[in-house]
Amino acid sequence: MKIIISILIIMSLFSCSEKEPCDGVTCSEHGECKVEENQAICKCEDKYISSDLSCIIEFEIKDGTIVDNKTGLIWQNSYIKHKERDAAISYCETLKMNSFEDWKLSNIKNLGDFHKRTNLNGIVPTQMFDGCLAEIATDGYVKTKKGAEDHGGNPGDVFSFSGAANVRCVREK
Repeated sequence: MKIIISILIIMSLFSCSEKEPCDGVTCSEHGECKVEENQAICKCEDKYISSDLSCIIEFEIKDGTIVDNKTGLIWQNSYIKHKERDAAISYCETLKMNSFEDWKLSNIKNLGDFHKRTNLNGIVPTQMFDGCLAEIATDGYVKTKKGAEDHGGNPGDVFSFSGAANVRCVREK
């Protein structure tokens, strides 16, 4: 009898054990379930970001734009204009592209982050010409890949520059 009771107690311990957070969780093909803070999350491969339990590509290049799925911003990726700040703001505010009319000139934080992350992902956004050192934002300039090569630092770093620079317009998804 003691053996039967012992077996029943052991079986109840196994049947009452807590379920692991990743049990039964399936991530998309580019991710693997991991437990963080006792929650199931999908750890995604490089160039992918987690969206719930799936992994989506971080940047999509399509129709003259770069869609940033991490920030929800859509960036102009066509041959862009070379202007000074006031003209750049006006250019973006009047841009009609892909049936959208709500483009604007970015701030330096978003533009710098865009250049840093695209370059880390092996994406070099289209420039008016390859020799351009800077892109203009509403509140300053950031280095392009060429600017970083010529002056040190990284693409997207704040750049002491004045005058005309490439203009890259942005809009929210």
